[in-house]
Amino acid sequence: MQTVLQEIQVDEPLYQLFPGMTKQEIVNRALLIRKEAMEKESPHRCVEGLFFLKETLYKNSFNSEAFPKDKLPTLRIFEVGSCFGVALRKLVLDGASRDNIFGVDVSDTFVRLGYQFFDDKASFGDRIRVLNVLADNFFDVVHSWAGPEPFDVVIANLVFHCLPDHNDVLAERAYKLLKPGGVLIGQTAAHANDMNEQFVFGISPRKAVLHSESSFNNLLKSHGFQTVKVNLNDHPMEEEDIQWMSRHFAFDKNEASGLSLMSFIARK
Repeated sequence: MQTVLQEIQVDEPLYQLFPGMTKQEIVNRALLIRKEAMEKESPHRCVEGLFFLKETLYKNSFNSEAFPKDKLPTLRIFEVGSCFGVALRKLVLDGASRDNIFGVDVSDTFVRLGYQFFDDKASFGDRIRVLNVLADNFFDVVHSWAGPEPFDVVIANLVFHCLPDHNDVLAERAYKLLKPGGVLIGQTAAHANDMNEQFVFGISPRKAVLHSESSFNNLLKSHGFQTVKVNLNDHPMEEEDIQWMSRHFAFDKNEASGLSLMSFIARK
């Protein structure tokens, strides 16, 4: 796999996370992080495609609804599937309280590489920990760490499509984490065609899931969410993304029309 440095984009707001560093220095560090992550973990398009340099949460069309600037300093925020932790670090820069943010990821490699990427173990502390959202003791661990108070916002960015057999558990646990009126926000792989049921593709253990607006509404409302809004146009999938899906999941490229990373927000 070849990468042309000049073609790699770093979103302008993310430069704030690397004070004093040039684009080339940031990209070089990102490529080292990507290399180790790809060697030690199963393939993830968001890692291989350097999505963490094009952080998607603040581009989500519902971002300002989930994180109003006047309330951001007091919001309790929990992220499932933090990966390298770009979103939470950016939220702190935007005004969120470091003491009110908590993130988990199943991969100790991703968590460790996140601290290495941003070189902020001393200042960022243990805001992101290794924990499987599907674990039996998930809530016990969260409550002993973050306290029993519910959260204002739960982030599940690029997570639902990675857990095709566990979407119900993820939706249920996100709902339970939230206070009344709290919101779930993120993106997931989706298809513009209207489907009442999710579409699982790939061969076990490498499977993923596509939702439509209808199937995702059905999923979240079946677990108690009162309102669900989606936007299929925030992040259309590019040809390179579709080729990656075909390569790793035996995805039929003939079914690729209308694919996107669908932004969503759901209120408890």
